[in-house]
Amino acid sequence: MSDQVFRHGPQRYATGQLSRALTAIVRAGANKAERRRAEAKAQRWREVLDGLTSGRVTVGSRTPVADLPAWVTLEVAHGGFTTGRGLAEAPLTRDEAERVADLPAEVPGDNPRERLNLWYLGDAGQAQLLAALRSGHYRIQLPEHAALLVVALLLDKGFPEQALDLVAELRPYMSRLRFTPAFDLVARPSGAAVRVATVGEAADALRGVRTPEQLTLMHATIEVWTPLYDRLVALWCATVDGDLPSRDRTGTVIGGLPGSAVPPHWMHERARWLADFESARTTHEFRGRHAHRKSNFTHLHEALLSIRDEARDNGSIDVSSRTTARMSAGPAPATNPANQQSAAARSVNSQSANPHPGAAQSTDADTRPARTSLLNPHQVDRVRRALANTLTRHGEPGSAARESARAEQAAAITAPLYTDFAGVLLTRIERFPADGGLPSLDPVTTPVGADDRVAIADGTTIPQHLQDKAIRALEAPAEELAQRGIIGSGEVLAAVLPQLTSRLLAADIADPVAASLYEQMYTAFRQRRSLLLLNLQYQVRFDELPWVTALHALRTATGTGEPDDATRAGSSDGLRSRKSRESRDGNSGGGSAAARRLLRQTTLLAIESFPEAVLPNPLVREFHTLAEQAGLRVPLVEEVAADIFMGTFTEKWRAAAIIASRTLTGTLYQRYYDLPSADHWRAGARSEIRWGKSTATDFTELCARRAVEAGTRHDYVARNGALLEQSQILTTHNLAVLVDALDLGEQLRESAPDLANRTFDWIIRRLSQPAHGHAALIQVKNAAYAWRQAVFLLSYCDLAGQTGQIDRLIDQHAVPRLEPAVAGLAHIVAGGRFAPNGLEPNGAGRRLLGWAVGRHWYFG
Repeated sequence: MSDQVFRHGPQRYATGQLSRALTAIVRAGANKAERRRAEAKAQRWREVLDGLTSGRVTVGSRTPVADLPAWVTLEVAHGGFTTGRGLAEAPLTRDEAERVADLPAEVPGDNPRERLNLWYLGDAGQAQLLAALRSGHYRIQLPEHAALLVVALLLDKGFPEQALDLVAELRPYMSRLRFTPAFDLVARPSGAAVRVATVGEAADALRGVRTPEQLTLMHATIEVWTPLYDRLVALWCATVDGDLPSRDRTGTVIGGLPGSAVPPHWMHERARWLADFESARTTHEFRGRHAHRKSNFTHLHEALLSIRDEARDNGSIDVSSRTTARMSAGPAPATNPANQQSAAARSVNSQSANPHPGAAQSTDADTRPARTSLLNPHQVDRVRRALANTLTRHGEPGSAARESARAEQAAAITAPLYTDFAGVLLTRIERFPADGGLPSLDPVTTPVGADDRVAIADGTTIPQHLQDKAIRALEAPAEELAQRGIIGSGEVLAAVLPQLTSRLLAADIADPVAASLYEQMYTAFRQRRSLLLLNLQYQVRFDELPWVTALHALRTATGTGEPDDATRAGSSDGLRSRKSRESRDGNSGGGSAAARRLLRQTTLLAIESFPEAVLPNPLVREFHTLAEQAGLRVPLVEEVAADIFMGTFTEKWRAAAIIASRTLTGTLYQRYYDLPSADHWRAGARSEIRWGKSTATDFTELCARRAVEAGTRHDYVARNGALLEQSQILTTHNLAVLVDALDLGEQLRESAPDLANRTFDWIIRRLSQPAHGHAALIQVKNAAYAWRQAVFLLSYCDLAGQTGQIDRLIDQHAVPRLEPAVAGLAHIVAGGRFAPNGLEPNGAGRRLLGWAVGRHWYFG
């Protein structure tokens, strides 16, 4: 039931991902945007496979690329696999190439990247970096882009030893990695607001808007191919000597024969039409009903192509006064049935007198010798039927009936396209800095007006799904973004939280220039994608970046920016030891209090905005950083993938379980999941060292014993998943730890009834959606995890609230297969207990778990 299965080895997994990407390319068809995304994904997986097969990349290591240190930001694909390429290992930008072209010849370096990095270590380069730092006109998109800025700042502030040590560590990679920022004309804004996306990212999303394929096809048909079709019909109508073909009430084709007579200039008009058709095909794909091989358009077009250009010159074409009039005077008036019948009779008589059925009989006005038709008999029949079809249905070209039909078709596509609206939004938001945000919603929500200067009626509302693309760049407090649905998940909250955390971490840097640099470095660092790690290894930490460590010198400097004696001696650990002392003494100052407030606010925001979801790992990591800044020692645990689980847990899992057992004693959660007491953990604590880490043997063993409830078959991924689910149950996956450490109990009691309602509603909706195969397994797993969240929330409700929720679930009767779980919960609320196998004694109720080793009972 894992989302990622590595059982058969990393290469097989990567091959499967490449296969999916190649399939996506094929499915993309004519959708260029989707095709580009699929091609980029396929290329990443090719590089992953190349690295694995060549041995250049080692899966599961903190340093998976042999010649790159851990601090390099790697390109990481789905599942934590790296392509082996550093993201800072990129070609020169246009600005950089221009700078390199102007470098003096004496600047050293084996390639342009190395020469540029080394130039920034000289006087002129350092001056440019310092000017950017002081003005704020720079952007750090990757952590590496800040490295030489830190060198310049350290030298400027009187820390030459730290600067030289940093340069020495960077020097081996200056020929490969970019260590300088992007320079901007506008300073980066700072404040309490956050944004999910920059204006530039929102603009890219709007540029990617595409008109639905069916609508694009309709526009091309009506605007391009139908006008050509009408001209083609008129061209052939001009060759009919007599009444135009049509179908009578019985469906029989009546009327004259096409190709019988041709007016002057007809061959010229034919050539012009063919040229226009070919020209249209160069700019529009010929698709739709007109392009069908049996369509009227196709039959008329093929007949036109069959005529030799010399036919007009060899005297085989009759120029009739009647067809000449038809071309010169426009469409002929509609004929009545009597005229049509007489025309048909004449046509029949003509055919009986003519040994060539496709040839028309000469008229009195034609004194030239008899001539043959433009077409052979088979072609005459096909063109005649095609003309009869379209003329009967829509009328002659230029007639009121046909013009009315075309007007209706044109009206159907007069509504603006999504690309038109996207262009309006794009023009509006591009007035703001690309790396900034939108100060308000006005540029997005205001209806189209005269100032937009577009062919869309004033007052037209921009479609909501397009507004949503631009609204992602709105700068506002996180709470407001969550209320508006812009922050729509814990993952998105985790992505924006570093914008606030970075300001707190930089608060104790007296120099505002250094503080601003620190903010950008931290925010960029938090965009790193996690690697697949084994053997209890941990992801690279912010303080492991050499330029971050070097920048600590400015933290220990005096408020004037002058270094103290310890700092001049090269100490970069003073701050951390001082902060630890302050935290232990409870005297951590305003920064600690601010970090605690932010941690409290964002924890409540995550629980109240997404009560059905476990806290995602990126958010847990950010909470850990805030907790450290606040001086709180909280054992926050991560979600572990079943397929890479190493069979043990570190001691923080036991510490989290102790807090859960202590704070939830006697609650619904404790009874539903049979949590052990806090004394149980203390009495039976056993540890051992594995891979250099102290692991909680007793915790792992208890999880394994409890996981037997899910089954005992030999499926290692499912068995791991069941064991890991028990670890989440025992620890509440951080809920109890955070509620306890941040004193959130009272707030949770107020909101818990509503949050529990919303969570159960989410479960019902999720299980009501059709799903099959692996998707169905994931659906049940996610529902069970949300059920656990709901049980935790119900534990903060009184008995009346708990029974009311049970009654509500029973009354809904929305998912019959969930009834055993509802009955089991009702049994526990009423004071009962489950048997060791998770079943209600003498009843139909049972405990709901997400993992099953074998077939899950939910599926029957």
